[in-house]
Amino acid sequence: MIVADGMAYFELDKDSSGNFESVITNDNFQVNRYIQMNDGEYLKLKNCKLYAVDKAPELGSKEMYKVGYDLQSGEYKVTTEGMGYYEVSKNSRGNLMNIVANDNFEGETYITVPDGQYLKLTNASIK
Repeated sequence: MIVADGMAYFELDKDSSGNFESVITNDNFQVNRYIQMNDGEYLKLKNCKLYAVDKAPELGSKEMYKVGYDLQSGEYKVTTEGMGYYEVSKNSRGNLMNIVANDNFEGETYITVPDGQYLKLTNASIK
């Protein structure tokens, strides 16, 4: 798990070339992200720290949840004031191919998440 210290950024690359083509995934965030890394990949962190999941500090709120670990599987109401975003993914690799469902929404919406998937929220919260 990556935990932010204010506004943070991470980037996972397949090599150390610094080329755009080497980027596997990246994201700006304010609280936390889960990231699955493989041997030989490179991780850049700005204004955040990396922890093994079982060693991560307790957080009062999260922006990303591991279903079955942080959050029980089931249906949830997600709310926002203004524009919010949710993303449900098969894993924490962070690439588009693993997104199961996502939406930019206003007000409230409902989502269903099973064990093993990941839920990412931006400017939104679970009720």
